[in-house]
Amino acid sequence: MRAFKNTFSTLIWVGAIVLFAGSIAGCGKAPEQEINETRSVFASARQSGAEEYAPELWTKAQVAMSAAEAELDAQSGKSSMTRRYGTAKQLLAEARAAAEEAGREAESRMNELREESAQLLQQLRDRVGDTRSLLQSEKGQDLLTAPRVGRALEALGRENDELASSADEIERMIESGRFAESMRMARSATDHADAVHMETEEAVRTGQPPRLTK
Repeated sequence: MRAFKNTFSTLIWVGAIVLFAGSIAGCGKAPEQEINETRSVFASARQSGAEEYAPELWTKAQVAMSAAEAELDAQSGKSSMTRRYGTAKQLLAEARAAAEEAGREAESRMNELREESAQLLQQLRDRVGDTRSLLQSEKGQDLLTAPRVGRALEALGRENDELASSADEIERMIESGRFAESMRMARSATDHADAVHMETEEAVRTGQPPRLTK
C-alpha cells in the first residue's frame, strides 16, 4: 500500500514538472500568430492610404510597432527558460489597434476628398460652360471683332479652354484615386474659373476690356 502511495506521489510530481516545463516552453515561444496578424493589419492600413491620409495616426501606429519589435528582440536574446512575451503581446495588440484606427481614418478621409473633389469638379465644369456661353453669345461674338475688347475676349477664351482641359485632368485624378492632389487642383482651377468668368462677364456687359486686363 505504501509502495502504491509512493508511486502515486511520484506520478503527481512528474506531472507537475511536465506541466511546469510546458508552461515555461510556452512562455519562451515567440507569438508568431500575433506578429503575423499585426503585420497583416499594417499592410491593410498602408494600402488604405494611412500614410498620406492619416499621417498622425499612422505615426502613432509605427511608434507602437517599433516598441513591440524592440521588446521581441529583447526577449529573443534571452534563454528559452527566461523569455517572457507577455509585454510583447500587449504592445503588438496596441500596434494593431493603432494601425486599424489609422486605416479607418484614411478611408474616411479619402471618401471625403473624393466627394469634395467631385463637387468642385462639377462647379468647375459649370463655370467653364457659363463662360463659354458668354463668349458664344451674339454680343460676345460681335465684340470679338472690336480691337481692344476682342483681344481680351480671345485671351479669356484660351484660358477657359485650358480650364476645361484641367477639368478633364482632375477627373482622371479622381478615377485613379489621387484624391488629395485632385482636391488641390480642383480648388485652384475653380477659383481661376470664377475669375475668368467674372472678367468675361464684365467685358461682354460693358463692351470694354475687363479692368484686370486693361
